[in-house]
Amino acid sequence: MKKLFLLVCFLTVCLCDMKAQTLKYYTEIIQLRPNRYDAIASVYMYDYQSFFYDLYIPYYYKADRNYRVTSVAKRGFEDCTNMRSVDMPESIVEIKERGFMGCVSLPYVKIPSNVHTIGNQAFYQCFHLADVSLSDSLRTIGSYAFAYCINLANVVFPDSLREVEQSAFAGCSALTSITFNTTMKTIRKNTFQNCTSLSSVDIPYSVGTIEEYAFKGCTGLRKVIFPRYLYEMKHHAFQNCTSLTDVVFPESKTRLSLKDYLFEGCTGLTAINLPERIIYIGNGTFAGCTSLKSIVVPSSANKIGNSAFSGCSGLTTVTIPETVKTIGDSAFYGCASLDSVYVSMAVPFTFGKETFAGISPRCVLTVPDGKRDAYIAAGWTPQVFKGGVREKSSPASIGKVKVQAKDDDWYDLNGSKVTQPEKGRIYIHDGRKVVK
Repeated sequence: MKKLFLLVCFLTVCLCDMKAQTLKYYTEIIQLRPNRYDAIASVYMYDYQSFFYDLYIPYYYKADRNYRVTSVAKRGFEDCTNMRSVDMPESIVEIKERGFMGCVSLPYVKIPSNVHTIGNQAFYQCFHLADVSLSDSLRTIGSYAFAYCINLANVVFPDSLREVEQSAFAGCSALTSITFNTTMKTIRKNTFQNCTSLSSVDIPYSVGTIEEYAFKGCTGLRKVIFPRYLYEMKHHAFQNCTSLTDVVFPESKTRLSLKDYLFEGCTGLTAINLPERIIYIGNGTFAGCTSLKSIVVPSSANKIGNSAFSGCSGLTTVTIPETVKTIGDSAFYGCASLDSVYVSMAVPFTFGKETFAGISPRCVLTVPDGKRDAYIAAGWTPQVFKGGVREKSSPASIGKVKVQAKDDDWYDLNGSKVTQPEKGRIYIHDGRKVVK
């Protein structure tokens, strides 16, 4: 019994001594920069990461004089896997690269109010980090700063924040909401890639550019509201957002190109209203959107890229305006349900290789009145459109159809009510025959 007692005492002393040694190095000075008022210092963890639980960083560190602690050093507390809490003083202005990377047990962080920079990978793979309070002085969040914090649930960007660098929140699979500020101008590449719990995004009016892969693989994303002055969306930005059903483009005079593979693989998308500001539909932009039912290309567009709608197996109707001058190779390849194509080009052009290969054998091409022979000569033949090539009837030749309708109701020429009238087709509206 006496030996057991002595053993317990020995272990207790050893553990206390080890903790004391660890605490000794919690505020080890690694950099001094004197100024007119005082010296400043960075802090870092010297050793014993696996025994480290609760971190308290003092405002001053006393050595030959008092040094004001202003930053967490590069790799300062990296891989402190048992860290449960961190208390940082208001003197901290910067958390440097990989400062808390791999602190897998850390559940919460309050960023001091004077911090202006969170460095690259600062909290990378902090798997238990569920809540972070960002400072009102924060200007920059570095690349991969919070990437793969798989329990992080929400983020609120302060008004001071100007730059969120690439992949900052990539792989945050529990992230359900993002509150943007109105000072950000660009959403960088991969910033929210694979944030699979994100359900809705309302991008602020200040954003003009969404870079490549920004929201790629956000499989829970259902709704996106784009800003009025958005002028650039780069390739693959919303690729494989398989739950996306609601895409909102506000009316605007700002021209916008839909770059390559932008919405590729968005298999939940059934409809999209493209506004009269889209000038280009890129290569593979809607490829593999298997639930998409109809597309009305806006009259602002001049080009449809290669494979733009390839593999859209549910697509039944396409309307192409007279402004389009080029349709790329395989643009509608494999659209097996496509049975109606409406075109309005006054002068038909030769379309790309296999543009309409694999469409429905019942597909009917409707061309402008008097242009059937010209279209056939340009390659828009019944061999491609096996349901036939027909001319659009002139409104003057249509007989009278009587319906009782409200001012906002639309009816087809058979008197059946239409809930979503398509551009380029003839309807009865407000008691008159009109071309939508």
